Amino acid sequence: MKEKIALGIQLYSIRDHVRTSEDFAETMKKVADIGYKYVQVSAIGPIPAEVINEETKKNGLEVVLTHWNPQLIREQPDKVIADHNTFGCDAIGIGGLYIYGTGGCAGVPYEAYDMFHNDFAPALAKIKEAGKTFVYHNHRFEFAKHNDKLDIVYMMEQNPDIKLVFDTYWAQSGGYDPALFIRQYGDRIHTVHLKDMMVVQDVPMFTEILEGNINFDAVMEASVEKGIKYMMVEQDDILMEDKFASIKLSYDNLMKRYGDILK
Repeated sequence: MKEKIALGIQLYSIRDHVRTSEDFAETMKKVADIGYKYVQVSAIGPIPAEVINEETKKNGLEVVLTHWNPQLIREQPDKVIADHNTFGCDAIGIGGLYIYGTGGCAGVPYEAYDMFHNDFAPALAKIKEAGKTFVYHNHRFEFAKHNDKLDIVYMMEQNPDIKLVFDTYWAQSGGYDPALFIRQYGDRIHTVHLKDMMVVQDVPMFTEILEGNINFDAVMEASVEKGIKYMMVEQDDILMEDKFASIKLSYDNLMKRYGDILK
């Protein structure tokens, strides 16, 4: 039997609860009490790496990957690597190419891929030399096509050492079948972001996992087939007043339906 896929929570989902060291400590306990054993550190406040290490370890949590400040990665890669060593994380990432944009995803030009490749090459080389992996999280704009090729595929070809944090919602929103993408490019995927989509008055919206319309049966089947190791629950906007109740609902839904393949 294949090893189970590690299920975690992307802290961006509960970003308002990780702004200070005190909040971070309380939140890590709540996350562990829900049942999560893995986390992605993202969108946190100015919390020292030592605190991240102490509070995650104390609650039996493992930091699997991060979304870090792109400017720090580019300008201070040695410090970024040292911080990740402190809390025991081997995957350093960014959430998009916004540093080259003019406002949100829509403002990211096609030229950003070449700019990223050139600007970040020294930092990515250091990350690789340190035995770590650089990971990149997609949104919808990477599913545009130029020269009959998906932009996300062009980026992977430019940067063969980069792994993806593949987002199911944004692939679906970009018109691409998430399960098909996993089957096609699973060898380049470090982590799958489990994110669901519902429709309210003709508007696509985020919702808790298995409360929306994405075909997660197919996503799970493809992920097992391709040997995906990590999955993170992520919800960009939570309508429920209690954000922890939201991430618990997603966790409970997933474990009830896929507990045989998730841990």
